[in-house]
Parts: sequence; structure tokens; C-alpha cells
Amino acid sequence: MGGRRTLYVCDGRCGLLSCKILARRAKQTLGVSFGETTRDGRIRLSTLRCQEQADAPSLVMIDEDYYLVRHPSELRALLVDLLPA
Repeated sequence: MGGRRTLYVCDGRCGLLSCKILARRAKQTLGVSFGETTRDGRIRLSTLRCQEQADAPSLVMIDEDYYLVRHPSELRALLVDLLPA
């Protein structure tokens, strides 16, 4: 079952530590694993192939819009701003 919005994040298989941290933060923030939808049905967490560049900010996507996340703490703020309660 899909959510009303979809958050795409690199799952960390690329080997970059920043992606692994961001993937963990996304799962913690939403309370779901990749391929799952939040209990309220609002957000589905899916994977995105990253740029695999250690010196570049992480790339996340919400629906069809791309965002650069320089630090994992920015992910929560992005979700609060874009996906209000």
C-alpha cells in the first residue's frame, strides 16, 4: 500500500557513511522501514540511488521534488516543513 507522499532516500548500500546515517534517520523519524508506509498512510519510504560522492550533500526526493540534505538533522526539518500534520 502506498502513502499519499513518498520519501525517497539512498538506503546506504552505496557504502557512504552519510547515506547510511540518513537512511537510519529516515526510518527512525517515520517509524517504518524501506518499502513501508507510515501508520497514518501519509508517507511511504522508498529507496533512491544516490550520487555516490562522499563530498556532496545527500540527495532525497519527496514525490517528484529533489532536496539536498547536508546533515541528517535537516531531514526532520524538511519533513516537518513539507508534510505538515
